[in-house]
Amino acid sequence: MKKISILVFVFLIVTEIKAQDFTRFVNPMIGTGGNGHVFPGATVPFGMVQLSPDQRTTGWSFCSGYHYDENIILGFSHTHLSGTGVGDLGDILLMPYIGKKPDTTQYPGKTQFSHSQEKASAGLYEVFLPKPQINVRLSASQHVGIHEYTFPKTAEAFINIDLKHKIYSDWGKQVESEFVIENDSTISGYTYITRGWAPSRRVYYVIKTSKPFKKSYLTTDLGSDVKLGLLKPGIQRLRNDNLMLNLQFSTNDKEQIKVKVAISAVSLANAKNNALEIIGWDIDEVHKAAKKLWNSYLSRLQIDAEPKVKEIFYTALYHTLIQPNQLADADSSFFGPDYKIHKSKTGNYYSTFSLWDTYRAAHPLYTLLVPEKVPDFINTITTHFNYNGYLPIWALWGTENHCMIANHAVPVVTDAIIKGFVKGKDVEEAYKAIKTSLTEDHRGSHWNGWEYVKYGYMRSDSTGGSSVSKTLECAYNDWCAAQVAKKLGKHQDYSYFMNRAQFYKNLFKPDMEMMWPKKTDGNWAVWNEYQTDYAGPYTEGNSWQYIWSVQHDPYGLIKLFKNHNACVLKLDSTFSNTHPITGPVNDVTGIIGQYAHGNEPGHHTAYFYGFLGQPWKTQHRVRQILSTLYDSQPNGLSGNEDCGQMSAWYALSALGFYPYNPANGVYILGSPAVNKAVLQVDNGKTFTIIAQNNSPQNIYVAAVKLNGKPYLNTYIRHSDIQNGGVLTFIMTNKPLKKQTLTANLPPLN
Repeated sequence: MKKISILVFVFLIVTEIKAQDFTRFVNPMIGTGGNGHVFPGATVPFGMVQLSPDQRTTGWSFCSGYHYDENIILGFSHTHLSGTGVGDLGDILLMPYIGKKPDTTQYPGKTQFSHSQEKASAGLYEVFLPKPQINVRLSASQHVGIHEYTFPKTAEAFINIDLKHKIYSDWGKQVESEFVIENDSTISGYTYITRGWAPSRRVYYVIKTSKPFKKSYLTTDLGSDVKLGLLKPGIQRLRNDNLMLNLQFSTNDKEQIKVKVAISAVSLANAKNNALEIIGWDIDEVHKAAKKLWNSYLSRLQIDAEPKVKEIFYTALYHTLIQPNQLADADSSFFGPDYKIHKSKTGNYYSTFSLWDTYRAAHPLYTLLVPEKVPDFINTITTHFNYNGYLPIWALWGTENHCMIANHAVPVVTDAIIKGFVKGKDVEEAYKAIKTSLTEDHRGSHWNGWEYVKYGYMRSDSTGGSSVSKTLECAYNDWCAAQVAKKLGKHQDYSYFMNRAQFYKNLFKPDMEMMWPKKTDGNWAVWNEYQTDYAGPYTEGNSWQYIWSVQHDPYGLIKLFKNHNACVLKLDSTFSNTHPITGPVNDVTGIIGQYAHGNEPGHHTAYFYGFLGQPWKTQHRVRQILSTLYDSQPNGLSGNEDCGQMSAWYALSALGFYPYNPANGVYILGSPAVNKAVLQVDNGKTFTIIAQNNSPQNIYVAAVKLNGKPYLNTYIRHSDIQNGGVLTFIMTNKPLKKQTLTANLPPLN
C-alpha cells in the first residue's frame, strides 16, 4: 500500500513538473519554411547569442541563414536575425568534420542532412551529420554558445573556425579579423565587418575546447594553408581580412568534444568576462537553465486551447521574445550608435529594434507579458537619441541602419508613457527626443526642411518613393507626439502636431476612395491601384492596403468617404476583391482579396470594422486569418516574422483583442481562438479570458462580460487588464448583425 502511495505521489509530482513546462509547446521550426525567415537554433529570451545552423549565405529565403527546404549545412554561427526581410550577422562559424588533412576551402564540413535527424526546442538544437557521422547539439546562455560534437573513432577529427563567414555575403566587407592562439584549448580574437545592414560590426570572441587540439592549421587565402602545429600560449597573433582555422583532434568512438564561444561587441576582455556565464561543460545543464528562463516568461500566459492552437500560440510568444537582443556585456558596457563604448546605468542595453514592424503589436505585447523589460527598452531608445541625435529607425548591433520609413520609436515611447512606464523628468527627456526626431532633418527623415509642412503631404515627384506611405505614417507619429505634448501641458506643440496628424486627409482621392500619390503642383499622379513597387508611392504594398493606414483617426477617415455605407463597402471589398496584385515586392504575401497579412501595414485592418459598428465582421476576418494564415508546419507563417510582429499579432488576436492604435492603451475586441487564458499581471493580479462554447465553428461573439457583468464596449483598455479580472466571451456560430453597440464604439484615446 505504501509503495502504491509513493508511486502515485511520484506520478503527481512528475505530472505537475511536466504541466509547468511550457517549452514543450514551442516548435522553433514554425516559420523556417515559406517566407517566415526564422532560424531554428538555440537562444534565450532577448539574448545576444543565437546559435543556429547556416545553409547558404545569399538569397532572400536565407535572411536567417536557414530555410527548411534546403538540405545542407555549412556550419553553426552565433548571431542571427529572426524573420527579417534582409539578412546580416552569422558571426563566428564553427563546423566539425573528418578528413585526411585539413581542408583549406571555405566550408570544409559542408554536408547534407535529413530533417528526420534534426530536433529543435527552446534552448536546444540537435542534428546528426550523416556523412561524417557526427552528432551536433547546441545550447546557449545570454552571451555564450556551447557546442557538443560526438565523433566516431578517428585521428582525423577537425573543427573548422571561420571568421570570414557572414549571412548575406554579397554585401558587407570584412575589414579585419584575428586569431590569437592562447594555448592548446583557447583561441580568441575578433572580426570586423563594415557596410553590411549593420553599418559597422566588431565581434570579439573567446573559444574554449573541452579537449586540447593536437594541431591547428591557419588559412589566410582560401586554397592555401599554413601548418602551425601545436603552439605555445600567446605567441601567435594572426590578422587578416580572410581567416579560417582548422583544429585537429584524435577521438575515441562516441567521444564528445565540447566548445564554448563567448562574444562581445566591446572588447576581448569583455568576451572573456562574458564567458563566465557557463563555467562547466555540461550542455544539459545549460539547456536546463535556458528552459527555466523560457518558462519564466511563457508561464505568464497560461492558455487552454486545441493542441495545434497551443503549439502555434506558445511558439508565437517564443518568437516575440527572441528580440530585442541584449547588447550590453556582463560589466554593463555596450557599443553605441556613435560607434563608441558606453556604460549602461541599468546594466542593460538592447538592439535589433525592427520598429516599423514591431511598434504595431510586439511592443504592446511586451507591456503585457514582460512589463519589467519595457523601461530598459525605452531607456535604450532614448539613449540611442542622446548619442545619435534622433530616435532609432532600425537599430542593429547598436548602430542605425535607416531601414524602412518614418520613425516608429515614437509610438513605442508614447505607448510606454501613456501606460505609465515612463515617469517624472524622464517624460520631458523622452518628449525632447520625439520632438527633435519629428522636426529636425536627419538621414531617414522626410521633412526636407519645412517643405513637408508647407505642402501638407509628401510629394510623389519629390520625396523619392513611398510618398503616400510616408505621409500616412508620419501623420500617425505626429498624433503620438501630440499626446505626449498634451500630457506635459505643451499646448502650442500639441496644436502643431495635431495639425500635422491631419495631413493624411490631403492624400485621400474621393473618386477612388483611396490614399493616392499627389505631385508638387497638387495634381494626382498616375498609378495602378493594384501595383506594388519598391520605388512606387507605397512601401511594400498597394493602394488598397494603405487605405486604412490611419491608426490614430479612424472616425476622421470614415468621414472622408461619401457616407458610412461607402466606407463599409470599401472595407468589405478590401477582403473580397481578388484582382491580381502586381509588382516585384516579395513581402506582399498572405493574401485575402487585397489584404496582405504577410506584411505589416495591414495588420490592423480587420479590426477597423470595430469603428464601423460591425464587430461581427472583425470576428469573421480575424478567425479566418488565425486559422488559414498560421500553421504548426515549417511554412506556418504567411510572411516574414519580422522580429516578433507576425507572432505578436497571432498571440494578441488569439486572446481576443488587438491594439488598432498601438499607442493609446485601447484594444479592439475580436474573436478569441483560445478557450481560456490567464495572464499574470505585474502587480500580482491575474487577468483571465474565457471563451465559452468556443470552437472552429463558433467564431462569433454573442455577448461579453467583464467580471460577471454585461460588457457592451467593443474595446477594452490596458488599465482594465492591469486591474485584473475576468473577461468572458460567449461564442456562437451566427453573426449578431443587429447588435446595437454604436454608443460603445472604441475611443481614440
